[in-house]
Amino acid sequence: MYSCKYSNSQWLVMSFIASISSVLNVSISHFRVYTPFHEDSPYTGTKAWNAVANSLILMCFIIVLTVVLIMLYKHRCYMVSV
Repeated sequence: MYSCKYSNSQWLVMSFIASISSVLNVSISHFRVYTPFHEDSPYTGTKAWNAVANSLILMCFIIVLTVVLIMLYKHRCYMVSV
């Protein structure tokens, strides 16, 4: 029988830590990690495009994590085996 070493919550925490540590160098600058498009422009179209791009990035991240959790559940990776 297939068994995972980590529980779902442990996978979620590890994926969160991995994603934060992979973009750590971005967080040092003046803008937020979850908003890579931050151009200060007087044009409304540019601001709208940046907002849409940032929201799509966040939505994709949430969708990927949800699919990973569903796949872990499908493969019965919800018990810690020692």
